[in-house]
Amino acid sequence: MFKSKHRRTTSGYGQMPGHNGNKVNLLYTDEGCTRFIPITEECNGDIRHCFARDATRVTSSFAFRRLQHKTQLFPANSNDFIRSRLTHSLDVVQVAKAIAININTKIEPFIENPINLELIQVAALCHDIGHAPFGHSGEMALFECMKPFGGFEGNAQTLRLISKLERREIRGKWELGEEPELGHNSTVGLNLTKRSIASTIKYDKEITKVQTKTKPDKGYYHEDIDVIRECRSSLSNNRNGKLHFPTLEGSIMDIADDIAYATSDLEDAFKVGVVTPMSMISENDKIYEAIAGDINRSKNYGLTVKDVKASLYETFNCLTESAKLTHGGALDALTWAHRSSKQIATTVHHRTSVLRNIANRLIGSVEVEVNNQNLAFSKAKLPKKELIDVEVLKSFNYHSVISSAPIKAFEHRAQVIVEGIFNALFEDQDFFLIPDERREYLAGLSATERPRAISDFIADMTDTYAADFYSNLKNSDPTINYYRSL
Repeated sequence: MFKSKHRRTTSGYGQMPGHNGNKVNLLYTDEGCTRFIPITEECNGDIRHCFARDATRVTSSFAFRRLQHKTQLFPANSNDFIRSRLTHSLDVVQVAKAIAININTKIEPFIENPINLELIQVAALCHDIGHAPFGHSGEMALFECMKPFGGFEGNAQTLRLISKLERREIRGKWELGEEPELGHNSTVGLNLTKRSIASTIKYDKEITKVQTKTKPDKGYYHEDIDVIRECRSSLSNNRNGKLHFPTLEGSIMDIADDIAYATSDLEDAFKVGVVTPMSMISENDKIYEAIAGDINRSKNYGLTVKDVKASLYETFNCLTESAKLTHGGALDALTWAHRSSKQIATTVHHRTSVLRNIANRLIGSVEVEVNNQNLAFSKAKLPKKELIDVEVLKSFNYHSVISSAPIKAFEHRAQVIVEGIFNALFEDQDFFLIPDERREYLAGLSATERPRAISDFIADMTDTYAADFYSNLKNSDPTINYYRSL
């Protein structure tokens, strides 16, 4: 029997939609479905599951819609085909749901205690919502600006945005027509359920107040430790506890993000013409050394160039399999493989077929390390072989794209824009450069709180808004629009 200190729910809060109302699901509790501010949708005729309402809160938010103009891998708006942060998030939703369905179907004890697919959707929709404009380049630029003040990290910003920064609901009372009594602590973000917020937390570590490393620490900001404690308490009766995030849904979201990055973003690289399957298996060894180094630093697997090549050969074994059909000599086989590679990179049918097979293989391999004391803190994981395959594809994507001249130019421009905006706002003591509505929420900030508020504002920006905002600061063109809202 799986032990739990919490009262398990038999209500619409915790049951899987469609399950018998008397069936207790050990994954979910009524406590996890509480919010920082109670809501009254149930009283107003909204009978949906609380996680379904959370999904609507995310998709109807300003922050989520802004993802359509934020860079994923290639610069946003540079090509109508490529993915933005928003369409990437939709990819992650589908992969995460597929993983959860696979687990619910095949793995005990989740056959009897199924993972809620609406909660999985919330986690996947939120996973990139806090990321800065200009993709990785923008995140690194903002991190450099914030190093003395606690740094900047996309996952930490996601938690901060959904639990505090979004202005959907506020603490206290503000009737229509009244003068607001607002401040920087008055908002509660999207006011999602604590279990939904918990599902977005990937790293259970407080980020140090002063950053000295060259890359951002993964975790949550010191300013948001209260949210972490509340979410942990709602799941484990222990605000500090030995149970560590991510939750099961959070670990599934993390894997789904990696699979989507490894396959869907690779499709963008094929479409843009940066790589082909043949170029990936015949690259300069320096690229393979860099990939092995990346993986060894994060996973300590001791991979070699030979291991990286072997992973790529197996991933694209369709090239060698198709070449066998020639029944000719080596030249015929090479010609056939080259033609197959070109077709995968340039034709929709072959490209989607190959990448779908890769994704399905990875999805089907996901295992679960079951926590018998608290099922919510079980961990989904990829077996080592499949994990290496994913990491190789992710790293190859990264190195092949960032080494291209157009991306280097984009990276430099992102750095100039983000740093320029940050420095201008830092010198603007009264926040006169920030739109009026946002300025109301920043009343009463201390000198130590100002940098984080500036970082919050910049992180919210889309690529186009950031570029226009920077132009407003640096350009004397009288036709510039100074009144775009964020």
